[in-house]
Amino acid sequence: MRQSGSGAVALSIIIPAHNEERRIAKTLEDIRRELPDAEICVVANNCADRTVELLAEMAQRDAALRYTNIPAAIGKGGAVRAGFKLAHGEVVAFVDADGATPGAELRRLYALMDGRDGVIASRWKRGAIIETRQSFKRRILSRGFNLIVRTLFRLPYSDTQCGAKLFRRSAIADAIELLETSDFAFDVDLLYQLRRLGKTVVEVPSRWRDRAGSSVDVKRAVPRMFASMVRLRLKYSPFRALVPLIDRVAKLRPIPATKVFHVLICSKFHPHDERASKMERDLAALCAGLQGGSFRFTWCAASLEQRLTRPVGRVDEVSIGSQGLAKLALPLVYLSELRDRFDCIVELCPSGRLWWTPLFSLKPKVVFAPLLDRLPSIYGTTPLIRKVPEATGALAELIETTVVRQGPRFCAQADGSWVLLEHRADSPMRRLPLSALDGVSVNAQDVLGSA
Repeated sequence: MRQSGSGAVALSIIIPAHNEERRIAKTLEDIRRELPDAEICVVANNCADRTVELLAEMAQRDAALRYTNIPAAIGKGGAVRAGFKLAHGEVVAFVDADGATPGAELRRLYALMDGRDGVIASRWKRGAIIETRQSFKRRILSRGFNLIVRTLFRLPYSDTQCGAKLFRRSAIADAIELLETSDFAFDVDLLYQLRRLGKTVVEVPSRWRDRAGSSVDVKRAVPRMFASMVRLRLKYSPFRALVPLIDRVAKLRPIPATKVFHVLICSKFHPHDERASKMERDLAALCAGLQGGSFRFTWCAASLEQRLTRPVGRVDEVSIGSQGLAKLALPLVYLSELRDRFDCIVELCPSGRLWWTPLFSLKPKVVFAPLLDRLPSIYGTTPLIRKVPEATGALAELIETTVVRQGPRFCAQADGSWVLLEHRADSPMRRLPLSALDGVSVNAQDVLGSA
């Protein structure tokens, strides 16, 4: 294999690794032997063994080996998606760290790309060579899962979970931003998004061997994967409003990718109204300072004017009718027009009268109410803020912290790089850069943010 004529990397191989100290070296040596010019990107995820140390040693001997250490538990799907941010190849592949797909087989699959958008390996397609079979229990679970996938998504593949897949970068660029699945159902999410985008992905029989020592807990992984499938199906159906409920009940950890935070502000008056309070005007000034970069604010308030959406200064405006009917009108306007547009809801309550958004929305929230000592229990962990931040940076950080309180999120930065934002109960919000500095590990302890 050679690099492309433009000098760009022809093939990047992403390997998610969780506690793989016993197998990672052998897997990398096999791949490097068969694909000497490929860029290899290893994403060490939540490792408690010597995986990261071994990667550091191997990176010193292999200039085309890049790795990053993400201590946050982001699952296989999260790790592969982080790897996509590291890779430079015109073709991007990902394989499991256990070496179940040999390097020679990966090289054969790469040769089959030939203008296609993607090639995925299959253990169940006629012609596949299975050197070491899985246990009977795992084979039954695999076939049952595939039946569910075919039923729910109409995907024409016999094996969505085989660990070797290759895609042309230009074909998956849009699909990657749509993914949210972080567990082992990530493969289905990716293939489904590619099908929705009209991409051509072929399934080919592959050589494969089962590897002992898997760290996957089948009893826990199978129900979670099933819940992820239901969530994905609901997300693209008329019942998408149930998605946050599925996340809570099944304790899923979706990881959306965000380039812009969309924030809905619920307030009594629009900031340009002469009756607006100082708190409303101060917050509007901060929003205007952030608008258009990584944030997009929409100000929702009562008005005697006809309901419409229009720019006011640099902040969008939504009017919901007269003041007397505002609390009744807000849920109707939100559910009919606004529900799918926002990442976060801000309740602005200078008089202490709440908007009760938890009654009709499960989106993360923050409440500004100087006259309240605490929020009703229905608001859960929603932060209560008694004064508007003094700087735009403080407001930006408050919104980011509020959003990721419900789960981690990949976020684009102004310079084009990406970070993983994560909030933990025992620490402030963490910013984990998705970058590998040619073998320099990214350590969360060095990049702590503050809530």
